[in-house]
This record gives sequence, C-alpha cells and structure tokens, in this order.
Amino acid sequence: MPNSHLPPADSDVTREARATGADQWTRGLWYCALPSAALERGRMVAQTFLGEPMLFARKADGSVFCIRNQCPHRGTPLHYGEFNGDTVACPYHGWRFGDDGRCTLIPSLVDQGDMNVDRIRCGAYPCVERQGLIWVFAADPEVPADAAPPEPELFSGFEDMPAKAAIRLTYNAAFDEAAFGMMDAAHIPFVHRAWWLKRKAANLRLKEKHFEPWGHGWRMMPHAIPNVTPFHRMLGGQVTTEIQLRLPGFRIELIYGDRHRILNLLAITPIDDNRTQMLQALWWTMPGMDWLSPAVALLAKRFLSQDADIINKQNEGLAFGRRQQLIADADTQMRWWLQCKKEWAAHRREGRPFTNPMSQTTLRFRS
Repeated sequence: MPNSHLPPADSDVTREARATGADQWTRGLWYCALPSAALERGRMVAQTFLGEPMLFARKADGSVFCIRNQCPHRGTPLHYGEFNGDTVACPYHGWRFGDDGRCTLIPSLVDQGDMNVDRIRCGAYPCVERQGLIWVFAADPEVPADAAPPEPELFSGFEDMPAKAAIRLTYNAAFDEAAFGMMDAAHIPFVHRAWWLKRKAANLRLKEKHFEPWGHGWRMMPHAIPNVTPFHRMLGGQVTTEIQLRLPGFRIELIYGDRHRILNLLAITPIDDNRTQMLQALWWTMPGMDWLSPAVALLAKRFLSQDADIINKQNEGLAFGRRQQLIADADTQMRWWLQCKKEWAAHRREGRPFTNPMSQTTLRFRS
C-alpha cells in the first residue's frame, strides 16, 4: 500500500523546480526555528532542520544557542545527555560541549593536558532570539564558515515586541509544497471550514489583487479591507492590509488602522525532504488584549491543522504520480516562488546582487 504521507520525488512540480534550479533549500538566510516560549532556561530542544540534527538550548543567563545534536566521539545524540545551564554532556561518555560546539571536557582522560580537547567540535549553528522567536541561520557551503551572517530581517513596526501567540505544526509535505499552500488563496473556502469562514463555492467573490516586487520576494500591495468587522474597528479608521511573501519561507500579513496594528506571520522551515515545519506567530499593539493569546493560539492551531489534513489527502494522490497543473493567476505566485529561489541561488553562486525576477502584476481569481 502506498504511503499516504510521503509525496513522490518525481512529481511535476518537483521536476519543474529542478528545471529552474530551484529544488534546493534556500541557503544564506535565517529560518524561524522555535517560539521563544518553547525553550525554557536550563532546557534543551532537539529538532531536525534542513536535514541536520540540531540541539537548541537556553543557558542559565537566558541566552540561546544551537549545536549539532551528535557527539563526534561515537555519534550519540546529545539531547539524551545532561545540560547544566552552560554546557551539554553526552550520555555515553560524558564529553561536554559549549555553546560554540567545542569540547570542554573528556572525563576519561587522566590528564586533561595530554590532549587539546577544544580542538574537538560537534558543530554549531548561528542562532539568535528576536521578536519572541528563535532563529537559525542556514549557512551556504560555498561561503567560508567563519563569515559572520547578517542579522535576521525583522518585521517592521514590531521590532521590540515579543509574539503574543505562536504555534507550530509539522506538515507531511516537501518544502515547496508547504510554500505553495502558504500562498494559495483559492483553497480557503473549501478547506478552512468554520462559522467565521464558511463560504459556499457558489458565493465565491472575484478577487483582483495588485502585486509588486518586494525585497527577495513580493507583496500584495496595501489596500482597504472591503468588509470591516467590529474586530477591525478596534484598529481605528481606514483599516488597510498588505501581504508580503519573501524567502526563505515567510508570509507576512499586516493589518493596520490609524491607531493599532496586527502582524500575522506564517514561517516554513524544512525538516527533511518530506516534512516541513509551519510556525504561525501573531503580534498586535492593542493594549489590554493579551488575555486573548490562548484563544488566538487555539484558533491558529485549528486553521493550520486543516491545512495539514488536506496535505495528507493530497499525498494520497501524489503517491500515484498524478500530475499537478498550475493555472494562471490563482497559481501564479507559486511560479514566482520558484523563480525567486532560482535567482537567489544564482546571485549567491555568482557573487552579484539579487535581482528580483518579477514585475508589478495584477492577478484575478475567485475565492
């Protein structure tokens, strides 16, 4: 029986990605790894990202770091060991490693001076904490390892604010498939069934959205929300929204009025060839509304779970190699995604500035 959770490696979309040189995970950028709340002081979290075993830890002083979750001695995962708030000990022989991945102690050595233990490394990944999220940098093998990565590109207007709510789910989908779902508006009335979203196919509305190049991606240009709800009125008058899509895997929705603003982030991070983490985080500037955070997180989890469920259903079909045919307008952003990935890889490889491959465009579809 075919595995209903693993899409085949030779799907039409994957072949198209390969043809454009866009089938590799995007390197040289920061990915969202964890919500800050998922990592307490003195604790460790093991996670595979980009096919690599990573171990995230928060030291006693509150700082975070990420090392390779594999002891270089005998290959044992380090998360089974002990963390004293400063260094991690392997459970097999007690070798200890610091936040830079260097070995600090080999207990079995009679004289620690007989061996320069700090030359032994398990490996480390650039890791920072910003805006209530823990970020990890996907280094490019073609760039020297000692080259310092740039700071993560933060979300404008919320720089000093931790996320009010954040949840994460694992999708049984390759990275590009998860990205396509993130930018697909046509599925919403069919997949996301709830009393506040329910809409019959016969009542779909014509959407005409204007897009423009934006950094290493694009954005749906700011426009007034057509149906302002009581919730939107809390933001003040002239409520406007815009949506940004940018590499390596961010969908950033901004809703703002003349008094307050909301930011809704969807961030995808590859786990391996067939699994992707989806992280959703929200920020808002309305004072006194933080009590809503648990309810918002619950609704977000339900929303993302519906996406995860339809992806599993899709995988049942992909297991038989059925074609995926992208259509104009409704699926155009998916082609932009592949083009942006191809250009990003080319600019890194050729050592030249990134040139956004898209131009200002209007898309029309029903949703």
